[in-house]
Amino acid sequence: MLSNVVAHYLDSVTEREFDAPFMALLAAHGFEDIHLLHGPFEFGKDVIAKRHDDGVTRQYAFQAKAGDLKSAQWREARSQVDEIRYNGLAHPSFDVTLPRVAILVCTGRLIGGAAVEAQQYKQFLAARDEGRFDSWDAQDLSDMLTSTPECGLAGGDPGALLTLIGAIDEQTVTDAALERSTRRWVDSDPIALGRASIECAVIAHRLRKAGRLDLAAIAALCLLRAARVAATTPSDLPAEAVADKARVLFAEYARTLWNDARRSIDNPDPLAFAEADDSGLAFTTYPVRCSRLIEILGLLGLLLRDHRPTEAADLVSFLSGFIRTQPGTNRPLSDRWAVSLLAPVLLLAPTHRDLVGRQLESITRWVADRYDDNPGLALPYATPDDEVLYAIGHPYDGIPISDRRESYLATVILDLAAILGLAELYNVALNDLLAAQAWPCLVVADERQARYGARDDGLSLHPQIDYLEPYPGPDQPCAPHHAQPASPDPVWDVLALSSLARDRHHFGSLRALLQSGQH
Repeated sequence: MLSNVVAHYLDSVTEREFDAPFMALLAAHGFEDIHLLHGPFEFGKDVIAKRHDDGVTRQYAFQAKAGDLKSAQWREARSQVDEIRYNGLAHPSFDVTLPRVAILVCTGRLIGGAAVEAQQYKQFLAARDEGRFDSWDAQDLSDMLTSTPECGLAGGDPGALLTLIGAIDEQTVTDAALERSTRRWVDSDPIALGRASIECAVIAHRLRKAGRLDLAAIAALCLLRAARVAATTPSDLPAEAVADKARVLFAEYARTLWNDARRSIDNPDPLAFAEADDSGLAFTTYPVRCSRLIEILGLLGLLLRDHRPTEAADLVSFLSGFIRTQPGTNRPLSDRWAVSLLAPVLLLAPTHRDLVGRQLESITRWVADRYDDNPGLALPYATPDDEVLYAIGHPYDGIPISDRRESYLATVILDLAAILGLAELYNVALNDLLAAQAWPCLVVADERQARYGARDDGLSLHPQIDYLEPYPGPDQPCAPHHAQPASPDPVWDVLALSSLARDRHHFGSLRALLQSGQH
């Protein structure tokens, strides 16, 4: 069964999807000093790495191709292999003084005459002592992934992986189930952490094939969580390397989700977007789809902002237009979707302050209406049925719904208003929410113990937060948790991992992200 899953993955994975898991596979297979070079200046080298073989350190260079290679594709790839052999331009870590090995990696197979030509090419180089060449195909990669525990999936928990794959194929997987299943990646040793990288790639790819790009991006965040927990110090290079791969995977799937959204949302009419869901449940799935989209795109924009400012600006333009035309972005179905507001608001605030203010004002009215003489909204861990039950009401009379006065959404609204310095919004929102008996609440966590949702330790529930009234000013804490010490983890990571826990955020990291975007 596991070999079938891996074979399906290799059969349809794209080159860019394969970058991160391939680097993890190399690390698990004894390679070191691994660098991804793919781009206009790679000079035939997608990935470079070193390895000690039989007492000799060799410089490896890999050219990766997705799918099967016929003779024509092989000849094109051979020119890149030749460039590997002759061209020393690459990365500062590429050591031209070491014996060089060129490897053609193919996630499919060399078919037709390509296999014979590759074999003859290898023999030709060996006979002339012009360097080593080899090729790895789908069978080689599958064996590395499934046959050797320290190099792939065999030493992990294949039962849990196969169960999750089955739920994906049956279209029953949820973000909550994905998060729970990947908690086993936390506390991994270095070998198991590399294995988690490969397992994450397989899961995320399967989700993409099932049309769940949103969950593929969340799977990458699950790997980021494992890396952050494993990184006991900022200089923990193996864990930081996995964290980098997780961000690359997240960006790949989030960017694809954005591109799909741009193609499908060519009609600003919210009814058209809602009716794109043909399940018959659009009245409940519409606000959820809106919340999930702005959450992932907000995180992507913050990730791109410093390194790809033009792309980030394009995303800001799309996201602002989407929020302006889609009222579902102002109707979070429950407290589970409170964290969905954080990233898009922080991304848009520097350039679209008025839009952000109107959005938060609209959400305040929505939350207050659901609490004023109503049972409130469901908690962050609620099932979809409970979310609908609280937000819309039960279809049958005589079945009571217990009142819920705590509101994490209220906390997020007030915290964002405070950080943005929206004094009038803060004062009005605090008054309206308290009048509706929507009590701001928050889970405060020591993530060294809680591990971003993977554990129930180190948590402290504050069922009613006391906010200062009126707004004291942008430099003054409005609530006790505003004075919490800064997180030692990278601020984007801290915000992104709120998407897993769903019930908390770190105020200091929000402030730091906003300030970094204003310079």
